[in-house]
Amino acid sequence: MIVGATAPSTWKTVEYCKIAKDVGADGILALPPYYFPLTDDEVCKHFEVMAKATDLPIMVYNNPGTSKVDIKPELVARLAEIEHVDYIKESSGQACRVHEIKALAGDKIEIFIGADNIFFDALAAGAVGVIASSGNIIVSQMSEVFRLVFEEHDLIQAREKFDVISPVCSFVDGSCQFVQVLKTALDIMGRPVGPPRYPMLPLSGENRERLAAVLKKAGVC
Repeated sequence: MIVGATAPSTWKTVEYCKIAKDVGADGILALPPYYFPLTDDEVCKHFEVMAKATDLPIMVYNNPGTSKVDIKPELVARLAEIEHVDYIKESSGQACRVHEIKALAGDKIEIFIGADNIFFDALAAGAVGVIASSGNIIVSQMSEVFRLVFEEHDLIQAREKFDVISPVCSFVDGSCQFVQVLKTALDIMGRPVGPPRYPMLPLSGENRERLAAVLKKAGVC
């Protein structure tokens, strides 16, 4: 169980790390502090302080689309030198980042991909896992692609399986309303989990119909 520990300040993040430890978390996922823009040195200092405050493994979360801080490969390599910083969830959407991080950091940090629409390419390039929004609705299909890559080493069949579900991944990743998309998809699939929290609203009308068509074409429902 990886627990998110992100806050606007380092000290609040440290507090969350301690709570995560107390409730039995196996690891921590953390964005850099948000709202104020940060320099690379400030990002490093944040994770250094975090790492000294916990003995749990830390997964750095690079999601520039939401945090507005882009942890580029050169900075990832610096963070990989910090004890307990063992993983990164790379969600920039650029598959080339996998190659660049591995070239700069080697085996000092393991890469999980957080961009659904490139997860096959990232696995083939050397990412070790996927943390994907689409996994909430096409978990068996995504798991099969992962199995084919890591257990069967069959990239051809894995690519074929990925191509089938790629439109679903792209629909989820290509929308700034991915929470609404996921909850609406589950409703369409007959597995309602309730509406998103306000101010988010469920998809309706044309967007819901487009999503239903994508799911049907992928054989999801």
